[in-house]
This record gives sequence, C-alpha cells and structure tokens, in this order.
Amino acid sequence: MSARVSALRRSALVIAALLGLQACGQGEQVVPPVPQGRALQVASAGSANGIFVVPIGFNDGVETWIAPDNSTLSTRGGLVVATRGSGNDLMTAEVSGRLRMLKTGSTGGYDVFMTYLNPEGEEVLRTFYCEVVSRTPNQEINQRDGRRLLLTQVAERCTSPGIETQNLYWVDRSGTIYVSRQWIGGALGALDIATMPAVAQ
Repeated sequence: MSARVSALRRSALVIAALLGLQACGQGEQVVPPVPQGRALQVASAGSANGIFVVPIGFNDGVETWIAPDNSTLSTRGGLVVATRGSGNDLMTAEVSGRLRMLKTGSTGGYDVFMTYLNPEGEEVLRTFYCEVVSRTPNQEINQRDGRRLLLTQVAERCTSPGIETQNLYWVDRSGTIYVSRQWIGGALGALDIATMPAVAQ
C-alpha cells in the first residue's frame, strides 16, 4: 500500500460508537483529541479507531475538511463528493438525486456519477443506480453539545457493473445528515462519518 494512503484510510471508528450505541466490533477504541470547533469524526467502516477532520473552506455549496496528514475530503449536504491525498482519489461526484431523496423522502431510483483517478493518473467515470432499501424512524443519538436527536435511518443500495454497495444515513425530518456510512471507493472503501457540533469554550 502506498505511503500516500491517507489517515482517512488508516484511521477508523466503529459506527456504533459514532451513534452512541453499544459497539459490536472487537478491539480497543482509541479516542483522538476532540476539536472544540465544528468537525467531522471519520472512520474506515467497521474499525475501532477514528480521526477528526476540520473545515478549511466552503465554495459553491461544497465544504472541504482537512485531516491531520493534510489529506482532504469535500462534502455537499453531508455527502462526500471528493477526496484528495488518499490514493485513487474520488475526483468528483454528482449526487443531486441522492440529496433529493434524503430531503424529500422520495422512493424512486436515481443515478449517482462518481469520477475516480486511476493508477495511471486518468479520470474514470462510474455510474451507479441507487434506490432506498428501508427507512427506520426513531433512532436516538446524543450530540456532544447535549442535544438528544430522534433520527431516521435510511438504507440505500447502489449498483454499477461488478459493484454493489450499501450506504446508511441517519437524518432528521429536513434530510440533514448527522451520521452516515458512505461508500467512497478508491483507496478509502466505505467511511463512517459523524457530524460534531462546536462546543462552548
């Protein structure tokens, strides 16, 4: 594995811990220092250790977050749309159909377009057909600012030739994502991501 594979790939946190639920994985959880400002807690899916990424920029609806090793990920409405410094990066993602599904509760299928950088440095477009598998309401999580939230868990299945993935989103009534498991592909695979609100100094 290349030394350039980022901390986003090396570090992880069990998604049950992100949710404040009983962890079902094995191994000791390592808790990194917690930033006081707004952050995302990021984990390779199903692992026991995690990192925090903090915001460094916002442009045209896309927010960019930086990891301790200076690799970055970018999100639109809580959905990852790009990575940099991770190896075989996700260059861009067109996720308007997915955002519409989360905001409106629609049940029809939609396409997601993801462009990757292959080992030869060429951009490769992959199209996924996605649909909602289930919606499970009344999932409770506790935020570090003291709020207790009742969220709906949305399970999504996406397919592309030779690939089938499942994503999970915990959203409020407006479709705002608080916790998710998102398949990024490339060197990262799937990531568990939790929104961490700022806390008073």
